[in-house]
Formats: sequence, structure tokens, C-alpha cells
Amino acid sequence: MNINIFELGAVLLAGVFFAIIYFLGKVKKYDFGLLTILGLVFGVAVGLIFKGHYLYLEAIGTIYSHLILAIVIPYYFKYYKFRNIDQIKENKCQSDNIFIIKHPTS
Repeated sequence: MNINIFELGAVLLAGVFFAIIYFLGKVKKYDFGLLTILGLVFGVAVGLIFKGHYLYLEAIGTIYSHLILAIVIPYYFKYYKFRNIDQIKENKCQSDNIFIIKHPTS
């Protein structure tokens, strides 16, 4: 098994940056927007320092993005789509984006 030290370094540095962002958010109570920009800067820094050596970090990011999709999509359908369908059935929908077309009876 060949372990690349640069790939482990990228994961370690990303972990340190994550800990810094967590500390600034929980202990220092920094604004979420500032933490997001700081995370972007840290991500670019890791990408520039470890060019092409991000195999382990890519695997972690892929797992994270799949987990987010697994949580967000069912939430969207449960709390947004189905709620609007119930409102349409009760004719209480206030949105201009939903059109109800009734078939004319002869």
C-alpha cells in the first residue's frame, strides 16, 4: 500500500483549517458570511499548496456532498412540494408560479 505524504498533508491541513473555522464560529461567534469567505480562502490555499495531491480529500468531499444531497432533496419534497400540492387542492395557493388548468367539460 502506497501512502502519499502530500495527500495526507492536504487532509491534515484541511482538518486544521476546519478546526480554526469551528473555533471562530462557536467560541468567537463570528458571522456566518465571514466564516464562509474564510472557508473559501482556506480551500483555495489547500488547493494551491497541494496541487494534484488531493485524492483522500476528494473522497471526503464526495462523501460529504452525497450526504448533503441525501438530506436536502427529501426535505425539499417533504416540506415544499407536498405543502404546495395540499394548498392547490384547497385552492389556498397565493403563488403566481403555480397555474391550475381545469379541463373543460362538454
